[in-house]
Amino acid sequence: MKTQARAAGTERPPRTPAPAIEAHDLVKTYPKGIRALNGLSFTVEPAVPAMLAALEHAGIAVHGVTAARPSRGALSTAPDWSRVLTQGGALLALAIGVTALSVLTFRAYQKSV
Repeated sequence: MKTQARAAGTERPPRTPAPAIEAHDLVKTYPKGIRALNGLSFTVEPAVPAMLAALEHAGIAVHGVTAARPSRGALSTAPDWSRVLTQGGALLALAIGVTALSVLTFRAYQKSV
């Protein structure tokens, strides 16, 4: 095993991987001059497409995701379970609320027809 010592100040900077997807100044104009995008730029890091592919493979629909940067906490082997349960509970409450609202709306529609 060879060991090479580097002189102080001659260390290589860490390599940054090239972005997986990079777009600059995207513009989308619909008929009648309606502009939906006006100069949108974004960069997707290399880990994101692999993560999205894994979610798609698992059967989780991922629509409209353009750019995301997972944090170290998202990739942690020891997640903060109190935060996970809190956010899961909030999502469950939201789902119950939306379901109740849709049932009330549908019943009101049935009575009006």
